[in-house]
Amino acid sequence: MWLALTALAAAVLGKWSGVPAGALSAALIVSAGLKLGGKCPGMPPWLRRAAQVASGCCIGSAVTRGQLLQMGQLALPAAALCLGYMVCCVGMGLVGVTLVFPQIFNVVITVLA
Repeated sequence: MWLALTALAAAVLGKWSGVPAGALSAALIVSAGLKLGGKCPGMPPWLRRAAQVASGCCIGSAVTRGQLLQMGQLALPAAALCLGYMVCCVGMGLVGVTLVFPQIFNVVITVLA
């Protein structure tokens, strides 16, 4: 219970700080720090689910039609970034395999051929 109170106090300070999403960020940082530091047992599952539902409702109700339209304009650049990232990952994987494990590369080429 004191974890919830501590997170609530952090959320109030985060909101007061003026940082965008300060309440969410501060509560998250303080809760994670306490949990990782072994200072609290965590939240019961029912309370965690209730918090997730409340967070989802708050975030979902803040979405506007204009924001959805703006996201539509970003679909092509986002797809291009994802494709570029995949090409980089595959390319670096191939470079790594050919330089570090050339015998594995030869086996893969033999199997695919």
